[in-house]
Amino acid sequence: MLFLISNRCGMYCRHCTRKRRVGNREYDYSEKVIREGLEYIREHPEIRDVLLSGGDALLVSDERLDWLLGELFDIPHVEIVRIVQGFL
Repeated sequence: MLFLISNRCGMYCRHCTRKRRVGNREYDYSEKVIREGLEYIREHPEIRDVLLSGGDALLVSDERLDWLLGELFDIPHVEIVRIVQGFL
């Protein structure tokens, strides 16, 4: 599952299909939205692989990333968590 957690990138790639959204605070993902995504994953046991992305998932705060990874690893059916750094 592609889980968008950030809209920030370290650079803007000319081939990016999300230029209109990346870096725009209007499209930031709130904690409420992230929690809704986590709940969706919990409710769907067929999801075993989660790809964290958006812009660059490593540009979220260390605290938020640590919390999010902890939540994901607490879901028994999630076996794989990948983090996209940079462009997708």
